[in-house]
Amino acid sequence: MLVDLSVKQYGSLNKRVGEFLRQEMNRYDHRTSVRVMSAAFGYAGRETLKQIKSPSMILVAEDNKRTHPQGEEMAATIPKAKFGVIKRANHLLNMDNPDDFNREVVGFLRSGI
Repeated sequence: MLVDLSVKQYGSLNKRVGEFLRQEMNRYDHRTSVRVMSAAFGYAGRETLKQIKSPSMILVAEDNKRTHPQGEEMAATIPKAKFGVIKRANHLLNMDNPDDFNREVVGFLRSGI
């Protein structure tokens, strides 16, 4: 059920994303599934974000609005972090819109922050 739900939701913009998710998630055993869901819903690292000293960029996908508040919070908490939204993308933004994703990442790396 989790696989089908993920494929339907996150593969809605790009059939390859759905196929990738189905392939990868079908490899999960019960323990792995529980760990992945716990990590997604029970993130507890907020207090350590302010300790990050490396240049950081937080990217979220335009069509996955549930990640926007967390991404904005991370970018506001990590010193000098950059926040960006990848248009025409869902959860796997690097697969949904690789051109814009790569442009953002390369621009960030070249900025020398």
